[in-house]
Amino acid sequence: QRWPRIIRIFAGFVTYALFWMASLLMSLTYPWAVVMGTTCLTPLLLFVFRSVRMSVRRTAFYWTAAAFMLVTAATLSAFSTEWAISGRSNGDMLGLGSGNRIWWTEAREQLIEETGPLYASAYGPRPLAYEDDCGLNKTVSARAEQTAIEYACSRVEAVQLVIWAAPLAVVVFHLSLAVFLMAQGRHHLNDARDVSGILRQFLAIMTFLMFILGGSLWYLAGVSPLLAQVYTTFCLLAIFGLLLFMWFEVREELLSELARGSMIVKYAAKFLHSDLFKAMAILVWFSLVPAFLVLDRLRQAIRVCKGTAENGSASFTPAGERVVQSMRTWSWNTIFSNVCLLGVLFVVLLLGGKATFVLFSWLNGVLADLSALIVTVLVFAIGIVMFMLPPVPGSAVYVFAGIVCGRRLLASLGNIWLATAISAAVALVSKLCGCCGQYAIGYTLGKSVRVQKLVGVDTVPTRAIEQILKTRGMGLGKVAILVGGPDWPTSVTCGILKLNIPQMILGTLPVFLVSVFPQTFVGALLVRENGDDDNPGFWAMLSTVCTSFAAFAQAAASLIAAYKITQTIERDHEKLAQPRKEHAQVAELTAKETQLVQALKRVSDWGGPHMMLRRKLTIIAAAAAMLLVGFIFAMDFVFSEPLCFRTFAITDSIDAPLQDRGLGGDPRNIVIRPVGAMNLYLFAGAALLFHVHASELGRAARRCVEVDME
Repeated sequence: QRWPRIIRIFAGFVTYALFWMASLLMSLTYPWAVVMGTTCLTPLLLFVFRSVRMSVRRTAFYWTAAAFMLVTAATLSAFSTEWAISGRSNGDMLGLGSGNRIWWTEAREQLIEETGPLYASAYGPRPLAYEDDCGLNKTVSARAEQTAIEYACSRVEAVQLVIWAAPLAVVVFHLSLAVFLMAQGRHHLNDARDVSGILRQFLAIMTFLMFILGGSLWYLAGVSPLLAQVYTTFCLLAIFGLLLFMWFEVREELLSELARGSMIVKYAAKFLHSDLFKAMAILVWFSLVPAFLVLDRLRQAIRVCKGTAENGSASFTPAGERVVQSMRTWSWNTIFSNVCLLGVLFVVLLLGGKATFVLFSWLNGVLADLSALIVTVLVFAIGIVMFMLPPVPGSAVYVFAGIVCGRRLLASLGNIWLATAISAAVALVSKLCGCCGQYAIGYTLGKSVRVQKLVGVDTVPTRAIEQILKTRGMGLGKVAILVGGPDWPTSVTCGILKLNIPQMILGTLPVFLVSVFPQTFVGALLVRENGDDDNPGFWAMLSTVCTSFAAFAQAAASLIAAYKITQTIERDHEKLAQPRKEHAQVAELTAKETQLVQALKRVSDWGGPHMMLRRKLTIIAAAAAMLLVGFIFAMDFVFSEPLCFRTFAITDSIDAPLQDRGLGGDPRNIVIRPVGAMNLYLFAGAALLFHVHASELGRAARRCVEVDME
């Protein structure tokens, strides 16, 4: 703030210019990077204007900004629509000449002509010719060379699709930003109810982004790696920007004051100060914390040299000192333990997804020569079995049904829409039967008081979910929870809560439109793309649209569910918090374990006598190894060339050579050696260290309880 304004503006401009140039260089490998970097300019400018004009009323600022976003979106939409459907050459955005530019054969031919230099440089050994190397009548080369050429052609097609869809993406981005700004413009920061509304919006949007991020890592990575990269980057940037917005817009003192009167703010503040949230923050920003401390100490040293430091004897600036003092009070053993647990959950889900795609690929080959009726029955049975396994994503079952059933039915019926409808119906019935099986698992487990306590049947959030799910019919909140929630945990929780089965099935039916049909259609399109067609680009674009729709629809359902749950907690908190007779045993178990919980807190105290150096080093080593494991695995979703797992889809063959996207006849080859194998060994070592540490602390806590009882 001591710098002149012109210097600050110049520094900010240089920072963004470097960011934009970096995205431009990234676009050489990731075609979407330049679009992502350019669209980030709008929220950045809004942030700058908001920082400079803090005296402007909040509502006026956000409504004005939203109006500009809507005007921008409408203008871009009008120009891009005119460009796409007109046949005039004047005002041609890309210089593609006259003609209809909707994504049909004519538009693709124009893009192919204009992107000739890309074909010349996409494949290192020699320039590519579209007709000979990428077209329908391409010349088949040796397998290894053909695979590399197909990969190069797919990269050029991705660039073409980005060029064509960039105006639409920018329009959607500005519309989404306008909706967010209008939602913010409805609230005042001096009104407790309005701030509570802002916080509910924040929680709902964060849930939405987290579900898209999870879907990108778990589902899209097996269907469209390019889309997974795009959505993962978008979600990380959006989450960072949203956290930054809340940090500057809502003061911490105001949240503490509101927590006394608003239950939503109270629960949110409790979560933001919990060890679980701190562990999640370390997982996301583990590399930024040491960098912040180093840079802050360097800044303090510079201030000491200039004589402008407020406290010359301090190692950090006042802001850095506050962070360091706060971190010293953290329960580091619990935080590191949560880091290990989250890391184990991530790796188990990742391995479960990879194993699912390998298994479905094998089944795809086994069922290829059977009749359509037998294939349909087997897919139905396999789907039920797979839904009973917790690590298996339901989306993989839908895509598998579309590929296997769709291929046989398409060969028999000759109509992709009818084949998809039948395949989707089979997947839906399989899903509903799987829900009943999951319900039975939950009903059986729910007889255990300890399981009820683990789920939190006596807590307000769980009771709020139960209240919503017990409503009859197809209420919005009920449908959002059953459709937007994870498959296995949601249905098992319904069994634990002993909900009505027909009502649960009724509320689950809309999943057909949200997930089942779009993802089954994607599977059927994968089969069609692999066949002969006079317009493969159209079907590729349609597959991308359906995949994106399924991911966003699922995330939208989770957003609505989060909003309805928080609304129920705010409205009916007193009723939900009252003791219930059916939960008396859970309350008794909680009271019995209070002494053990307190003992565990004592032995886990980072500065206490029980947390000796050996135990500290053990949990630090386990958490550090788990962070490294997660970081290396996450690179598979960022880099164009994977490090740990080979790119493998259901339509690929296990018996195909490695250079042809196969596994060489050995499913274990999906792990890339040595990086992938070494990372799995490192994960096993980290999990073992964490298990040893947790077991030792558990024994120490029980000894403390025995001593106290004596």
